Amino acid sequence: MKRLLLGSLGLLFAAPFAFSGDLFSFGIKGGVPLNDAFNTATTGQISYLTNTKRFVVGPEFDINLSAGFAVEVDALYRRLDFESNSNLSTFEHNATTSNAWDLPLLLKWRFASHGSFRPYVGGGATFRGVTNVHQVTTFFTGNASTTTSSPAELHDRFITGFTAVAGIQLFKHVSPEIRYTRWGWDTFRNPGTAFRSNPDQWDFMLGLTF
Repeated sequence: MKRLLLGSLGLLFAAPFAFSGDLFSFGIKGGVPLNDAFNTATTGQISYLTNTKRFVVGPEFDINLSAGFAVEVDALYRRLDFESNSNLSTFEHNATTSNAWDLPLLLKWRFASHGSFRPYVGGGATFRGVTNVHQVTTFFTGNASTTTSSPAELHDRFITGFTAVAGIQLFKHVSPEIRYTRWGWDTFRNPGTAFRSNPDQWDFMLGLTF
């Protein structure tokens, strides 16, 4: 994974830095996660349930280079929520919510245009930061509850992955694409129950630039 990340960053610096006519593009990118954010399981007396929110959204910034190359930087927001039930010493329900910000740094290459559409591919590093982690634990014996911002499943608030994209630029301003990210390690996990963040992330995205 480290070699992939270093390689993707190296590609950014190896690109031909001769700018095209329209140097900068700004816009918004939104989409839908195509798979769940967590791998869940039931082991013994503990069970997990993913609560994937089907939206991703944030600003997009492009630097257009020569020969069809471009550098894209995004700041994408999504939710990472899950629940668990356990019946160890007492029965309890845990509801965990969190915000995730993904910052992809991508090098894209656009093929020759075919009328109003132009296919493209790309890849690079994505950096994720998780904020506002909040877990509420409800004990059904007495109906009491507790809250914490550092649940036992929280493994790392900052992770890195490699992202690959393939899409089509329509009329220069609309860009539907499929995006795949392979994360280097987990944000949340509980090894004893096989619960962990999904290392494979698939998204359908739509970019609108100006």
